[in-house]
Amino acid sequence: MPAGWKVSDATQLSYGQALLTKIPAQGSEQAPTDTSVLLGRLDLKLFAGAETDNTKAATRLASDMGEFFMPFAGTRVNQATAPLDAAGMPGAASYYEVKFTDTTKPPGQIWAGVVGSTPPPGTPRGQRAPERWFVVWLGTATNPVDKDAATTLAQSIRPF
Repeated sequence: MPAGWKVSDATQLSYGQALLTKIPAQGSEQAPTDTSVLLGRLDLKLFAGAETDNTKAATRLASDMGEFFMPFAGTRVNQATAPLDAAGMPGAASYYEVKFTDTTKPPGQIWAGVVGSTPPPGTPRGQRAPERWFVVWLGTATNPVDKDAATTLAQSIRPF
């Protein structure tokens, strides 16, 4: 668990199995609402789950989640990908920022990581148990994504 974060009420969860939100700052009753972390199994409920390559899956996940959580006109900048290794499970991360057309909005940020392996080719659809997991960290220039903490969190994933 990243420092300064807590597991939130599952009723606020839009994707995945866990939602992390920031702990309110000392003396504040309200936590920031412009940042959160989603975690879960990468299954076929998310389009990225159909990608067999982890880099493509992470890039697709970042793109899809960005469109969902930041549905505003803008330009993607500072795009990057990086490899991940969760105790021998291969993975990849994708990151980008959005400079919104509406300059009153702080730039948005998204980091998505995928770890695990896809089922062997030819595995029947009904037997494709998700063997991959994801982390999506949403932020803004006001409450930026901590890429190091996101990487550590994704690389800490272990299958049961």
